[in-house]
Amino acid sequence: MTLMAAHEEELLERFVAGDPAAFVRFYRKHLAAILAFFLRRTGDPELTADLTAEVFSAALLAAPRYQPGDLPALAWLYGIASHKLADSRRRGRVEDEARRRLALEPLGIASEMSCSELVVRQRVSRGLKSLRSQIKESR
Repeated sequence: MTLMAAHEEELLERFVAGDPAAFVRFYRKHLAAILAFFLRRTGDPELTADLTAEVFSAALLAAPRYQPGDLPALAWLYGIASHKLADSRRRGRVEDEARRRLALEPLGIASEMSCSELVVRQRVSRGLKSLRSQIKESR
């Protein structure tokens, strides 16, 4: 096992042990790779963003079941991504099971804001980008 793979496994183990910042580091480390994985396969930026969110939501829920040594953590994450892509293609949409299991609200707020879901997604995306920027600046 490489030093990098051991570090990734350690991040998941620390998250399961109660360190939420460890999952944040795992997420940040692999976000670009998972986005690229989906964008190459779908060619659709919005679907890519949705699928990436589903992957990390599923990984967050599955982290306690991850067994170090079975697969490197990155391979485990790509396995989740492959399953999410297959599910999306089979159903023709992004599965929202992980969102429901995390008790997150659906995007039904668009009608309340008198705009489309796409506009809401763009606003959320911009807000998250701003938040990431503020976090980086505070370090």
